[in-house]
Amino acid sequence: MNQSMKKQLGIWMDFRTAEIIQRPNVPAEPVLIDSEIEEVQPGGGSRSNVPYGPMDKRSDKKILERRRNQIHHYFEKIMEEIEDADEIFLFGPGEAKSLFLQYIRELKQFKPYILSIITEGKMTDNQKNAYVRSFYESLE
Repeated sequence: MNQSMKKQLGIWMDFRTAEIIQRPNVPAEPVLIDSEIEEVQPGGGSRSNVPYGPMDKRSDKKILERRRNQIHHYFEKIMEEIEDADEIFLFGPGEAKSLFLQYIRELKQFKPYILSIITEGKMTDNQKNAYVRSFYESLE
């Protein structure tokens, strides 16, 4: 199969959104997936009105479990969009892409070949498109 026949994707992602960019850019618009992950900091709670009374402690475990479930759901939505790809590479800031790679490795049936994982900061849409195009061109 020659390069032009492969479905090649670049996925820019963080914990807020994922942009799936196909090369060549057909369709030109990237697929956007909103994570719907709540940004909640574990910890906190408030004291009761009784001096030295118990704290109304929010359960950190529950909050973390909920976040883990939201991340899992986010990754499932991305998987639905990329399952027919031949090659993908992940880029973006932070740890979302590393966790996604971990998630993928735990799946038994995953067809796309992961070429690379690259840390990149903020980028415009044009920069992301150019980055995906130049990434794959550099492999030819």
